[in-house]
Amino acid sequence: MHATDRFDPIVGNSEVIHDLRSFVIEMSTQKGPVLLAGPCGVGKRLAARKIHAAGGIPAARLLFVTGPDFEIQDLYSTEEQIPALVRLGTVYIGSAQQMDPQLAQQLIQLIQCDSSAIPRIILGVDAIDEFGPGQCPPSSPFSSLQFSGVFSIPSLVERPEDICAIARYQIWTSARPEDFEARWKEFTRSKLGELLVRPWNGNVPELMEVVQAFCSREASRSETALLGSMTESVSAHWLQEQIDRMHEKLLARWVFEDSLRVGETSDEQETFR
Repeated sequence: MHATDRFDPIVGNSEVIHDLRSFVIEMSTQKGPVLLAGPCGVGKRLAARKIHAAGGIPAARLLFVTGPDFEIQDLYSTEEQIPALVRLGTVYIGSAQQMDPQLAQQLIQLIQCDSSAIPRIILGVDAIDEFGPGQCPPSSPFSSLQFSGVFSIPSLVERPEDICAIARYQIWTSARPEDFEARWKEFTRSKLGELLVRPWNGNVPELMEVVQAFCSREASRSETALLGSMTESVSAHWLQEQIDRMHEKLLARWVFEDSLRVGETSDEQETFR
C-alpha cells in the first residue's frame, strides 16, 4: 500500500460520489467480498484502494490482478511475504467477469468455506447495469455469490458535476498556491465548457490526461512551476501544509508542558520525575 492511500481523496460533488465515500467506510469494516461495477476508468480501483486503506493495517498487502490473469495462488503468500499481512490484506480482481468459470467457482468456495483464511476479495465488473443490494449481474460467473456490498459507479457523462471537481483538484495538486487561481480561471475559460459536453466513455484517466496536457502547456507558456506528477495523489504543498500544522501542534504542546513545569514546586518536580 502506498503511503498516500490513506489521504487520497475520492473527488467529486455528485450524489454518487457522496454515496461512494459512505460505502467505502462501511465496507472497510467488513471482511466479506465486495462488488464494484461500472465502465472502465470510473474509479473502481481507487475505491478498492480506499476500502483497503481504511480497513486494513499499514503493511497489509494490496494486490491488483485482472480476471483473465487471476490464479488461486494469488490469494496466498510467497516465501518473501509475511502470511498474516497477506491474509489481512486485499485482492482486487478487475474485469472479474472475464475470469475462467472454474476458477470463479473455486474462489466462491474459498470465500464461502472460510473467508478468514484468505484476503478480502473486491471484484471489479465492467458493467453499467444497476443491480440490487448483494446482487451480481446474471451474466457474471459470480452471480451465485452473496456480497457484503455492491456499488455501481456510472461514467462521467452521467455525473458532469464531478468533471469540474476532478479537474479543479488535479490543477490544484500540480500548481503552486500562487499560480492556482490564474491557472484554474484559464482552464474554466478555455477547456471546461468543452469537457462538460464531451461524450465520456468512463473515464477519469482520459480527463486527467486532458488536464495534465493543459497544465503542462500553461506552465510552459507562463514560465511557472508544475509540481510533481498528475498521478501523485497528494501534492507537495498539501503535504507541507500538514507538516507545518503538525509542527505547530507539537510546539503548542511543548509550550503547555513547559508552563506546567514552571508552576511546579521542587517536590512536585521530583515526584513528576
